[in-house]
Amino acid sequence: MKQNKTGFTLIELMIVVAIIGILAAIAVPSYKQHIIETHRADAQAGLVELSGYLERRYSETFSYCDVKGPTCTVNDNGLPFDRIPKGVAATERRYKISILKSKSGTNKFELRAIPQALGDQDEDACGEMAIRNTGVKIHKPPSGSWVTTGWKC
Repeated sequence: MKQNKTGFTLIELMIVVAIIGILAAIAVPSYKQHIIETHRADAQAGLVELSGYLERRYSETFSYCDVKGPTCTVNDNGLPFDRIPKGVAATERRYKISILKSKSGTNKFELRAIPQALGDQDEDACGEMAIRNTGVKIHKPPSGSWVTTGWKC
């Protein structure tokens, strides 16, 4: 009598494992890069949102800062208000958002997003990003100087 054997041979299993390994080697770095780019887009949206918030403040008070006395008051992040807009707060873990005030007064600002090590965001090719009160968007790659071509990385 002839016996019917069912199942997989060791060779067939090894071929399947090799194919899965090759696919994983291609997919994982691509997925990681996609996640980094997504968080970068969130940070850029946060900077634009924060810039709009500051412009609204300026239209009401003629200053980008909370003026409570002779100097600008800032919160722990160096931002000139008590409340961080919702979109910026979600970005805070992967990017440190800060503001640089103009030395010439309260009529200029530069918002910066500095990538943090969480989730490998510090490997982002765009590096630091900034937006100025004039609307100019700049970025600084990890191994370079500030580039004024916008946020195209």
